[in-house]
Amino acid sequence: MLSYFKKFIQKIISLSGYKLIKNSNFVKLYRTLDQSLKILVKNKEPIIFDVGAHNGESIKRYRNIFKNAKFHSFEPQKKNFFKLKKYENNKIKINNFALGAQNKILKFNINDDDSTSSFLKPFHSEKLINKKLKLNKIENIKIETLDRYVEKHRINTIDILKIDVQGFERDVLLGAKKTLKNIVKIVELEIIFIDYYQKKSSFYELENILYPMGFELFTVSSPVLKDKDYQLKWLDAIYISKKFFL
Repeated sequence: MLSYFKKFIQKIISLSGYKLIKNSNFVKLYRTLDQSLKILVKNKEPIIFDVGAHNGESIKRYRNIFKNAKFHSFEPQKKNFFKLKKYENNKIKINNFALGAQNKILKFNINDDDSTSSFLKPFHSEKLINKKLKLNKIENIKIETLDRYVEKHRINTIDILKIDVQGFERDVLLGAKKTLKNIVKIVELEIIFIDYYQKKSSFYELENILYPMGFELFTVSSPVLKDKDYQLKWLDAIYISKKFFL
């Protein structure tokens, strides 16, 4: 079953000239994406929007690819925001709020494993619930749309819009329609297939937002599978704007 699934995914990816790799660590997980970004991004000082910055994993990753990258990072959790402050300089701006579909305040669920924290509640199923999703506390978090942020800061280009917000990806995209149409070249986002969260963004919903905006799927990371039955859990995908690449 696993062998068949790998061959199926590899066949899809190979159409873009890329190979599926084994998921054994963070570096290998994103290797296919990183190689694609090296080819796609021509700007020597790319503008990267890091939505869901957590503890700076993506900042480290992108800086290994683009030494002179400039960042706008967004992390709503206060504890993680203060950890991220060590990265802040004239090329990295750290924002302590979230991006979403509307400018408002919303309750944010902080879990024992804060990398799984989300505006969405966990999906309570004995088969699917993960101990890492155990609720620790709830905070009121400010949400701003990407369109408003871009206008306020007079951003005229975004080379990479990376979104990893634990099932809240749809809302981020809905608040970024003007930006997506006009200045975003590449979208990299996490797509969750298992029901970890209630009302999570589905692959179908994300496609229905991105495709009309002129984006098409370019490549994906190594998929993360369940240990017992190899069900697809999640992967990261790169979409490119046909306005800039075709």
